[in-house]
Amino acid sequence: MVRMRPRRRISGCSCPPRARLSLSRRAMVAMARVSRVCFVTCPSRQKNSPATSVPSLSRSMRPPEGARAASETPHVTMRRQTVLVTGAGGFIGSHVARALARGGYFVRAGTRRRPDDLAAGAEWAPCDLDVPAQVAAALEDVDLVVHAAYGDEGAMVRQGENLAAAMAANGVVNLLAFSSIAIYGGRTGVIVEDDEPAPPLGGYARAKRTCEALFRHWAAESPERRVIALRPGIVYGAGSKLWIDKMARRILSGGWGVFGRQGEGRAALIHIDDLAEQCLAAVERLVGAERASLAAFEPLNCVGPECPRWNDYFQALARALDQEPLRRWSPVELVARQMLALPAKASGRLGVSAPLGLALAPLPGELALFGLDVEISGDKARRLLGYNPRLSLREGLEKSDLRATGQGQPL
Repeated sequence: MVRMRPRRRISGCSCPPRARLSLSRRAMVAMARVSRVCFVTCPSRQKNSPATSVPSLSRSMRPPEGARAASETPHVTMRRQTVLVTGAGGFIGSHVARALARGGYFVRAGTRRRPDDLAAGAEWAPCDLDVPAQVAAALEDVDLVVHAAYGDEGAMVRQGENLAAAMAANGVVNLLAFSSIAIYGGRTGVIVEDDEPAPPLGGYARAKRTCEALFRHWAAESPERRVIALRPGIVYGAGSKLWIDKMARRILSGGWGVFGRQGEGRAALIHIDDLAEQCLAAVERLVGAERASLAAFEPLNCVGPECPRWNDYFQALARALDQEPLRRWSPVELVARQMLALPAKASGRLGVSAPLGLALAPLPGELALFGLDVEISGDKARRLLGYNPRLSLREGLEKSDLRATGQGQPL
């Protein structure tokens, strides 16, 4: 049973408790979503409690028309669970917001500026994570936070601290935070959630690790708090600027190939649709009847059903773009192209024309990733959340709208 927050408990009702029912897990989840129940016409409530004791939402915080679910019994009014999604205008956050709205949650999109593609049925709340007053206002009457905001790695920890402090002040006890497999650094082999990182760790990885430690500490401060930290792999799909748009532009410009041993590492891919569904399953676990069995802090790796070699991923992209198979670059050609990339980029900034393919050669950090022999295990997430990512690489690329990408300004 989902624990009610004290400020929402309604006293003065002598109705007998409901008989214990045998319910499917999906039915229990549905009940948990509407767990705040106000018996507004219960005879004992009318007798013992004044009408003014029934809590109500301000007009600005009420779900839009059609957002309230009514039970078959006319004397019961139920409110859906409200989820604040930080970074709801970004690649991951926007997909997560839409999945939550489809799943029956009332979504509050917390961003600095109103998103152009706000999820249907969602409301926008100004939520600059560097402005504590905005964070506190966005958290009003929220049941759970999905922290998907992505920004400057130097601001990540500070913004996480602001969010944790505001959640504590507002009595919010459920958090789903997006982390990354980058926290494992240069570790190789099979990786599970308890494995320690190996050098090197970049600034982004260090910031994500610090944020995880911050949220772990926040959860430990109260027995009611729960945190699930999702660690996605390489997230691709329509709208992915790095792993779809930029890669497509490189291939179409002739500035990409396959790299022999330096491209034989594993790409821990997960399609954005699978990640959004996995997030929905995690939210259901946080607010559902099985919440109490969760550890205070649960890190989960998120990877799809296929983790191809990077060289194979690049070839699959080329096929999806109707291009010829990519040519293998020799080590000498690879080094030469990297040396030419810097002057090509500089000339572009100065307005001097240079072949686009020269400017888009792989960077040293990218080659280090492409050669990393690693296998990220997603077994714990599948077991705990009951959701198996399903999209193969072929299916994922078909859904990635590749023929509409590769356009625009050079990166």
